Amino acid sequence: MHQAIDISGPISTDGAKVLTREALGFVGELEAQFGPVRTKLLEQRRQRDAEVASGRAYALLAETEAVRRGDWKVAPAPADLDRRHVEITGPVEPKMIINALGSGADAFMADFEDSLSPTWDNVVGGQAALIEATRRTLTYRSPEGKEYALMSPMENLDTTVSVQAWGFQLKVDDPADKRIDEFIKATRKNAGVEAASCSGGITETGTTPRDLQQTQQQQTGG
Repeated sequence: MHQAIDISGPISTDGAKVLTREALGFVGELEAQFGPVRTKLLEQRRQRDAEVASGRAYALLAETEAVRRGDWKVAPAPADLDRRHVEITGPVEPKMIINALGSGADAFMADFEDSLSPTWDNVVGGQAALIEATRRTLTYRSPEGKEYALMSPMENLDTTVSVQAWGFQLKVDDPADKRIDEFIKATRKNAGVEAASCSGGITETGTTPRDLQQTQQQQTGG
């Protein structure tokens, strides 16, 4: 029987995303399978500490001698970790994650410890932010009203920036191009209509959402 895990405190919106029935069940299975082993190893550590404190010398375990003498090597690192010339480490906060993943660095190390105050809300919120980041849906709005969205570079793009949403695509060479903000605002307005009509595919390169096109036409008199 798996160990039950109950959350006694209030569950926030982020908590509802992270602390699902499936997640809690999985953690319960881990504790049921490995909890006794962990407890045993911790007790052995305490015994070993007492032996060393009483004067016994440090030594390698006799039962692992065959492993040390064997001809073996660890598995190669995943391809994503082959290049780590530039790595950013920072707290698991939405703005930090978005900036780090969009910076062009080779890797981002999500830090739940040293750079993050490990309160319940911070840790659960960090988990929720990483879930959204892996799904490419992470966004952030600052207290000043500035909006951030996750836009990561991809190989073999024919332009510097390619923004896609709800069946539309905008390609530009300058990340500071003001049309990117206009595109994001316009596609948010179109989202409900596009979802209802199940729009698929993308329009030809360089096109913009309908209400943005209408705005441009009104401005130019077209």
